Amino acid sequence: MSDTSEPLLLSGLELGKIFRGGDGSEVVVLDQLSIDIMRHEVIAIVGSSGTGKSTLLQILGGLDRPTNGTISFEGESLEEIGSENLARIRNQQIGFVFQFHHLLKDFSALENVMMPKIIGGCPPALAEDRARLLLGQVGLRDRIKHRPSELSGGEQQRVAVARALCNEPKLLLADEPSGNLDSQTSDELHHLLFRMRDICDLTMVIVTHSKQLAGMADRILELRNGKLWADGRGATSVR
Repeated sequence: MSDTSEPLLLSGLELGKIFRGGDGSEVVVLDQLSIDIMRHEVIAIVGSSGTGKSTLLQILGGLDRPTNGTISFEGESLEEIGSENLARIRNQQIGFVFQFHHLLKDFSALENVMMPKIIGGCPPALAEDRARLLLGQVGLRDRIKHRPSELSGGEQQRVAVARALCNEPKLLLADEPSGNLDSQTSDELHHLLFRMRDICDLTMVIVTHSKQLAGMADRILELRNGKLWADGRGATSVR
């Protein structure tokens, strides 16, 4: 379980997100919710399809902007730091894993994992060393030269996990990471995520429909009607 004495890593305060429909009507996806994420904890966000879980995750990771409210990473407001610094934080401090691996099809597993470090300006030799280490840790030491089409679905997702960890992020955000995998492969991926959490000293926020994966988390939060619920009690602020 997470230790409440751990320092705060990321905080969302009174987050709202409104989309405008084709007829001009407003659709409230997030409704003034707040959340604190402590360093080293694992949070599972659950809820019905279409409730805004992916939107919340994208806002927490700086991929999308809230309509109102603020996101702070290690005390630094993501709304106030400028696009260049926001891109730096996304590249170096936050890793992303999605339901579909989004690997570059013309690149090998090794080259895909190296990519975040190369984009961040790391020398290729150092990027390759890090990528080789991670691919070994996720069980793909013998598959590093294979392209995505030569890998199974589970192997592709393992490459995606390694890629997300290449820049040694403090926070890993995973959106239905096993949603496209069979039961056995999903189970293997779930245990891999928690093994890498310990190896890499990660904080993780995972959107999932998997009861098994959610049950492994320190906290389970349900997103319903634009608000977060914890332990069966409604809450606009979960802290």
